[in-house]
Amino acid sequence: MKWRFGIACGSLVGASATFAQTSTNPPSFITMHVLATTVMKQIKPCYSVPDDLREASKSIVTTLDAHFDRNGRLAAPPSMRDQRGVTADNKWAADRLEYLGRQAIVSCQPLNLPAELYVGGWDHVVITFFGDPNRPAPAH
Repeated sequence: MKWRFGIACGSLVGASATFAQTSTNPPSFITMHVLATTVMKQIKPCYSVPDDLREASKSIVTTLDAHFDRNGRLAAPPSMRDQRGVTADNKWAADRLEYLGRQAIVSCQPLNLPAELYVGGWDHVVITFFGDPNRPAPAH
């Protein structure tokens, strides 16, 4: 059984972590909050939207899947999960924003996260990048 926890922090990137329930005692809400916030804080410094994409990025929400090994390194390249808010007017920017999200995840590895929360925790993280600081992270 899967259950989800997401948190949106900061104006340019939100992090949403997917956890697999592996026992009858899943991590507490506070533990999940700290884990999601820690992921976001480690990836956010590597994500930047260039000036020519700022306007388009306000409506595009890019969600990527990232699978990590126990050392905090990517086990595989990040993959596209979803991209919303793409219109005829901003379609030109969508691929670049996906690329920038992938590069942020790659550039900021290895993640430094608690080993005890690896299995069913940060082994698989769903990371959402968005440009509008007033837009909440989408539900997964």
